[in-house]
Amino acid sequence: MSIEPIGWNVVLAGRWNKAIFTPDWIAKSLFELAPGGAVQVEVALDEFLPHRVTLEGLTVVVLKGQFIVEPRKARFETLDGARRIAVRALQKLPETPVGAAGYNVRYRVDSLPSETLSLLKPLLDKSLSDAGYVIGGKALRREVKFGDGTLNLSITTPTEGPAEIEFNFHRTSLKTDELQHWLSV
Repeated sequence: MSIEPIGWNVVLAGRWNKAIFTPDWIAKSLFELAPGGAVQVEVALDEFLPHRVTLEGLTVVVLKGQFIVEPRKARFETLDGARRIAVRALQKLPETPVGAAGYNVRYRVDSLPSETLSLLKPLLDKSLSDAGYVIGGKALRREVKFGDGTLNLSITTPTEGPAEIEFNFHRTSLKTDELQHWLSV
């Protein structure tokens, strides 16, 4: 069984003023670079996409309603760096209306153990099969109380290709300090 970490990130939901997030501001305020320090800036040439600012394997991107920090390498050490950048954004922009914070840990799995596959076979499958329907992909999702927030666990198996397992550690709050605390978990 091959397990590959993919698409790890830290996300802050809020009404972010995208005009603030210039590459220079991100470099100085979030990455805490000295003046003249260099960051990598990715700009979309043919589409209206936000710029992406990267330093030392961490990429900051601001979308409508989301501030995202993505580590280029999906490891807990780099996720911790992404978490620190997100906390810094909350500290530097305390007046930004926020709604939630979370971090995502995802894996791609070429084949799931039979014990896990059995979890994805509810009684509904038999009824659908008996009625002549062909079942394609399957998904299992659970929401579990986790401290002051929620752990959303999902397992998805497409008709073809590898399965994905996602752990989303989520906290809803309108208070910046509560979200900062959540990101320290």
